[in-house]
Amino acid sequence: MLSNTSKIVLAAIVILIVFAGIVTAIIVGGGAYFWQTANHIEVQTNQTAKASAELMRELIMKNYPTAAVENYKIFDEVKSPDSTKSAVLFGLDIEKTKECCSKPTGLFINNQGSLGAKYDSLQGVLDHMYLANAKWQDNKTVQYDLVISDEGSEQTTQKFIVTDNQTNSGYGTTSFSSSAQNDEITEIKFKLALLAVRGVHESFRDPLDKNKFYFVTYMDGPYGIWVYDLTKDKTFQENGNISMTQEGYTLLFNQKLAKFRELKGVGVVENKFVFAETSPDFSLSACASSWSYPNLQYIDLGVSAPTRKQFTLPVDIKKLVDKGTAICQQL
Repeated sequence: MLSNTSKIVLAAIVILIVFAGIVTAIIVGGGAYFWQTANHIEVQTNQTAKASAELMRELIMKNYPTAAVENYKIFDEVKSPDSTKSAVLFGLDIEKTKECCSKPTGLFINNQGSLGAKYDSLQGVLDHMYLANAKWQDNKTVQYDLVISDEGSEQTTQKFIVTDNQTNSGYGTTSFSSSAQNDEITEIKFKLALLAVRGVHESFRDPLDKNKFYFVTYMDGPYGIWVYDLTKDKTFQENGNISMTQEGYTLLFNQKLAKFRELKGVGVVENKFVFAETSPDFSLSACASSWSYPNLQYIDLGVSAPTRKQFTLPVDIKKLVDKGTAICQQL
C-alpha cells in the first residue's frame, strides 16, 4: 500500500502529464488553426486578385472582341473604405506591346467579384490620354483623373463613378466636374484624334454648334474643307471617346490649286468658314493673328456646293486683332 506521501506525489505526476497533454494539444491545435487561418487568408487574397484579372478579361472580351487580352494588365487596385469594392485601373502592358502604353487607360469596379454595368475605357490616341489617381470619396463614389497630354502640356479633368450598393450592376455614368471642362476636353481630344488619323494640325470649332469641327486637308492635288460632326460618331455618343468614323466626315469644298499654293484655315464666323490661299513659304509676323492673312476668303456653311467668296473682316474682330498685336509688340 502506498503511503499518503506517495499518493500525493503520484497524483501530482498525473496532473502534470494531463496538463502537458492539454498544452501540447493547444499548441498543435492552435498551430494547425493558425496555419489554416493564414492559408485561408492567402487563398482569399489570391482569389481577390484573380477575380479582378478575370473581370478585366471579361470586360475586354465583351467590348473589344478583337483585342489581344494577354496584352493587358492591372496597374492599380484601390479598396473602398469598407473594403467591399475596389476601383481597378487597367490598360495595355508596354512590355508586351512594345509601343503603347505605359499608363492606365481603363477603370472598372470590382464589387465582390461582380462587374458593374458602367466603366471607363479610353479609345483613340492612347499615347496622349490616360487615367490616374483613383480614390474613393466614400463607399459609393470613386473619383479619378482623365489626363490628356499634348506637346509637353497636360489637361486634367476629374471624373466620377457612383456605385449602387443595392445591386452589383448599374454603377451610374461617368461625368466631368463641369460642362465647361467637358467642352474643353472634347476639343483637345478631337484635335489629338484628328492629328493622329488625318495628320491635320488645325481645326476650328463651330461657335453655334459645338458638335461640329472644320478643318482643311490636302489630298494629292485638291485641297478639301471638311466638317466632322460628333453627333454622327456613335462611339462619342456612347462614352465620349472620339473614334473618327467615316460617318462623321462631310466634304464641303475641294479645289485643285496652282503649284506652290495652299489653303490655310482661319476660323468660323457665324455661318462662314474663313480661310486664306497662300504659299507654303509665306509666314505671318510673330505678333500677327491668322486673321491678318491677306485676301481672306470664305465658304457658306449649311448650303450645298458652296463657292469661294471674298471675306471682309468685321470691325469687332479687327479691333481685337489690332489690340492683340499691339500688346504683343510691347512685350
